[in-house]
Amino acid sequence: MTYHSSFSLTLREHEIVELSALGFSAKEIAQKLAIAPRTVERHLENCRLKLHARNRTHLVAICLAGGMVHMKMANMEALVSL
Repeated sequence: MTYHSSFSLTLREHEIVELSALGFSAKEIAQKLAIAPRTVERHLENCRLKLHARNRTHLVAICLAGGMVHMKMANMEALVSL
């Protein structure tokens, strides 16, 4: 399977997918980014459609496999303090 380029995602979409990959809910992501939870859901849906993912789990898997999201320990430790 060919994955689409990360260039098709905006910086905000990358940020939201990365937070989602770390296990944060839409509500938690929204609080962290000071946006509405529905906006987070919409960004995730746009990403899912752009990358032809079946669901959020598949979206995260595609982004990890394609190198679009990087799980760095420093990022995880900083986010745990939320």
